[in-house]
Amino acid sequence: MNYLLLISAGLAIGLHIFIFYLETLAWTSPLTRRIFGLTEQESIQTRVMAANQGVYNLLFAGIALSGVVLYLFGQTHTGLILVIAGCGSMTLAALYLFLSSDKKGAATKQLVFPLIATITACILLS
Repeated sequence: MNYLLLISAGLAIGLHIFIFYLETLAWTSPLTRRIFGLTEQESIQTRVMAANQGVYNLLFAGIALSGVVLYLFGQTHTGLILVIAGCGSMTLAALYLFLSSDKKGAATKQLVFPLIATITACILLS
């Protein structure tokens, strides 16, 4: 159960740091435009909004990462709560994307690992 938590949380954290990079640092690059299906003009027009979203993704990752670190250093209760807060936020954001857009594939990719981590942390906390 511990490994499942650490692997799923780690993958969720890594993915959200990568999304931060795309949305904040590389939004107008050809790779990012291709991933998000944007024209150059659309990426320029939405740069500030995307960067704001990217910061949220980084914050979710940071909360979950601090939970993993605390968990590994023996602060299991606090660590699990932070993993739930960070990965739970990622899960809710992915569910919103899934339900409110046609981006089901992207939403599913963003949903799976944080959902597993959140459920695992809740089980370990109980």
